[in-house]
Amino acid sequence: MRDAVTVYYVGYGISLIALSLALWIFMYFKELRCLRNTIHANLMFTYLLLDITWICTAKLQSSQNYIANRIACFLTIFLTYLMGTNFFWMFVEGLYLFILVVKTFTVDNIKMYVYALIGWVSPALVVAIWAGVKGHIGNSIEDVLAPQGCPWQRRDYYDYIFISPVILVLLSCIHQQYKLLSEHLKSYSIDILGKLYFLSNWAVYFRSEEQTAHKKCKSICARVKKQKRIA
Repeated sequence: MRDAVTVYYVGYGISLIALSLALWIFMYFKELRCLRNTIHANLMFTYLLLDITWICTAKLQSSQNYIANRIACFLTIFLTYLMGTNFFWMFVEGLYLFILVVKTFTVDNIKMYVYALIGWVSPALVVAIWAGVKGHIGNSIEDVLAPQGCPWQRRDYYDYIFISPVILVLLSCIHQQYKLLSEHLKSYSIDILGKLYFLSNWAVYFRSEEQTAHKKCKSICARVKKQKRIA
């Protein structure tokens, strides 16, 4: 068990370093500042916060201190919110690419604050409902404040309040990717058909040229043979 926890710490630590470096690159180089890269940076920032929060929560949970355990319990809510932001910012990336490819002329009409509302505010609303229902309806206040009780770390049917929107977001991302793939396939098919048309024309041209050259060669050979017979 301790080895597994160590692997988690190492993995999250490496991810933390890589994400910090990537965010620094996006922030330092002004040439990379655009709407698409800003969306990428927000997605990476959610992973960065998730890594930090997970490490802090794991450290607090391993402590035998009551206050540390209570803090870790409430950090679970923030951890769940960050997991939601991961999926919603993935949805934002898919939405932006979908608008960029399919709805080209409307891409400039959607500003960054709209994507920010989807990526940061939407999961907050979902997690607020989930935390309220799970903490107060599913459990009493005594259970929340109990030394070993943390309702937000227990698995029950109330978790579908959070899971269902995430599943809908994933299905929407899959649908967007399917639409993008179909658009690319349409463009590729038109391109390939055009190239095949020109290749077929060239093939017919070279074939006809080859036949013409073959006929000329046979005619010249026949004349040479005829002259040899006369001689």
